[in-house]
Amino acid sequence: MIDIVSLHILKTGGMSFLDILKNQYGEQAVYRYIENDTRLKKIRRKIILNTFSSKTKVIHGHFIFQDVEHIVKRNKSKVVVWFREPVERIISRYYFLMKRIENNPKHPKISFKNDSLLDFANRPSQKNMMSRFVEGIALEDLFFFGFLESFESDLKILTQKLNWKSFKTFHKNSNREYKNKYINQISEEVKKEIKIINQKDYELYNRALDLKNINISK
Repeated sequence: MIDIVSLHILKTGGMSFLDILKNQYGEQAVYRYIENDTRLKKIRRKIILNTFSSKTKVIHGHFIFQDVEHIVKRNKSKVVVWFREPVERIISRYYFLMKRIENNPKHPKISFKNDSLLDFANRPSQKNMMSRFVEGIALEDLFFFGFLESFESDLKILTQKLNWKSFKTFHKNSNREYKNKYINQISEEVKKEIKIINQKDYELYNRALDLKNINISK
């Protein structure tokens, strides 16, 4: 039975959260879906449905809610997702990817090599990514959503909701050193343009923050 479905939106702390899931449920009970499992996105749902074992309690990865909706309905799974301020998420994703491409000339996204930050942000695959990941499920129907900016405090709330054992938190896949090398090159105009491009993600992000504040005040 799949107890938890964790939608890993890129650069929202998903690798750190994966380690926590493994810590709580055990390595064998957590199935991580990697996009490289298949280049044919049309059969992504079939792959997810047929590749985890009967021991799996958690699935986590770069899949959208609509890919796993059938699993959620069948198992009454708890859907968990982390969000991040949209411009910061795009910037982090861009510099993380550029670092990977720099270190691997055969990287599958080598065609992105000469993208400026704004070129990258304008790619259809990068626009409003958070909104696309949760399309088909209302914020109110998520079992839990948190924010990378308040990762540790939000994680405490999830820990209480699920009665998890205590653990230490740490962040993986940080590209802070690489990003800081270039961060001063990003103009406010570019940031404003990225914000406009990701209007849907900002609407989602702000609604999620409002809902969190309402829940806290209860």
